[in-house]
Amino acid sequence: MINKVRILQGDGINEDTIWDIYKSLKDNKYSAENVTLGCGGSLLQGNEKSSINRDTHKFAMKCSCIKIGNEVRDVYKNPVTDKGKVSKKGRLDLIKNKNGEFETVNISDLPENQYHEDSVMECVFENGKILKTYTFEEVRKNVDIPINVLIRPRFGDFLYSDYEINIIRNEIKMFREAGVDGIVAGVLTKDGEIDVENMKRFIDEAQNIPITFHRAFDVCKNPIKAFHQLQELKVRNILTSGQAQDCLKGKKLLKELVDLSNKNNENKTEILVGAGLNIENIEEIADFTGAVNFHFSAKRIKQSKMEYKKQDVNMGLKEFDEFKILETDEELVREMADYLQKRF
Repeated sequence: MINKVRILQGDGINEDTIWDIYKSLKDNKYSAENVTLGCGGSLLQGNEKSSINRDTHKFAMKCSCIKIGNEVRDVYKNPVTDKGKVSKKGRLDLIKNKNGEFETVNISDLPENQYHEDSVMECVFENGKILKTYTFEEVRKNVDIPINVLIRPRFGDFLYSDYEINIIRNEIKMFREAGVDGIVAGVLTKDGEIDVENMKRFIDEAQNIPITFHRAFDVCKNPIKAFHQLQELKVRNILTSGQAQDCLKGKKLLKELVDLSNKNNENKTEILVGAGLNIENIEEIADFTGAVNFHFSAKRIKQSKMEYKKQDVNMGLKEFDEFKILETDEELVREMADYLQKRF
């Protein structure tokens, strides 16, 4: 027996094999502390049913190089059971090659603070500090998907003063000139009707850029009348939960709106279903309503790293926990996209 040597089981770990491993330990009278499980792809990033994990995407971020004292050492993974998981080693950089494709290159032969002459890497966050922020123009250059910008000057209702209307119009103009693909906006009258005149001003300012009327629709007085008004204005989309707290509760009105939308293909205003949408309920909502357009935030709660937390002072709304941070979860987005691609 070798003292102080334990096992790290790192391949094939999932919710089923864990039970087999620990049963074997128990049967052979070994303590559970003698085994550590490496569980990345299957447990943290989906499973074999969803096919959304680092293994199916053939992508993972790995440490490739460390420095101990003055000595630089390569770090890499080379499992004998799966050569498809061999990782790259050494100091690495990312470049765009002559074919315009991204390529990882080894720069271990360069001085420590020197990078490849064609490097596209840029440090944006280091030691708790944001080093680089991006303008809309920079985002536009770096993504190949349509960008729709939500323009809402404040929290609260959707009855805006003349000053606030001008803010919205100026921002529509600014983003139009910056190359935005769509504008998301909305405005109501004090009686809860669609403010048709100001919507016309927004549409004129947007010129040929598609308009999505946001969830102000969910607090308007008459949703059917509002739909026809927005359709006449040639609004491209209406983002709505069916005037309910979430889209599952509002599915009856959503179905009615989708049916109305499908009656006019020439001047079609699409229903964009949102609020409370997730991978668990989208099938039920899609089946019931017939909707084909969906919006969801894919947010997760990230706990603050603050060690000292003063609980009796709010920086904004009292309902918000200052020490819980909402972030978009990339894996939730991938899972939803995978489902929608298979369905439609």
